[in-house]
Amino acid sequence: MSAPDANFVPAPWQLRGEGFLFLYRLKKEWLTEHGAIPPSLTERFAGGLGALMLVDYQSGTADPYRELLFMPGKFRWGQVKKHCITEIVVSTEQSVVSGRANWAIPKRQADFDWSADGSRSTHIEVREQGQKTFRAAISHLPLPLPMHTALLPMPLAQPDGDELVLTPYSGRGIAWPARLESISTEGGRIPPLEQLRPLTGFRVAPFTLRFPVAERRALDEPCPALWEL
Repeated sequence: MSAPDANFVPAPWQLRGEGFLFLYRLKKEWLTEHGAIPPSLTERFAGGLGALMLVDYQSGTADPYRELLFMPGKFRWGQVKKHCITEIVVSTEQSVVSGRANWAIPKRQADFDWSADGSRSTHIEVREQGQKTFRAAISHLPLPLPMHTALLPMPLAQPDGDELVLTPYSGRGIAWPARLESISTEGGRIPPLEQLRPLTGFRVAPFTLRFPVAERRALDEPCPALWEL
């Protein structure tokens, strides 16, 4: 895919920063009721762990940016089941343009307020076109543990027209148990997660993350052995 935009930064990307990960077990009926699965993917939904992520990318290949994303769970592509990002906003046009071109990630741009009260509490607010679309207050405990994506693999398979874009990203960092003290998704496209309790949550700080050059394949074409895990 060509991307002549001046904001385009080609893959691979190596990024560093900090962020939060909350895991959910979400039912198809609940997701469908709240419009959290695109109609074209409804019949492909295969369950598994869903995720809410809030990330502050502070340095690396791309300019610094912040990110809010939601993955409902896994989707079936031929014989394999892989995660797909269905909702994501970021704070820079560079990330929007590059994310769409490199990995078919459907990014939109939004404004972020990200503040830490002391060392164990973080407040995040997201606005689109001046309207608040997401708010969260998060706390974490001082119990650091090493984390690697091999322990919780979530390689991406993003549809792009008649192609599937495969991205087995990898990363590592230090994880701290985290808790959502409050959350509001009113006015935005993230489903009402305030109705649910996450299975678990982590603050990961610091981390490094690598997004490789993606592989493009025809939809439902057999995937390489890596993707059959």
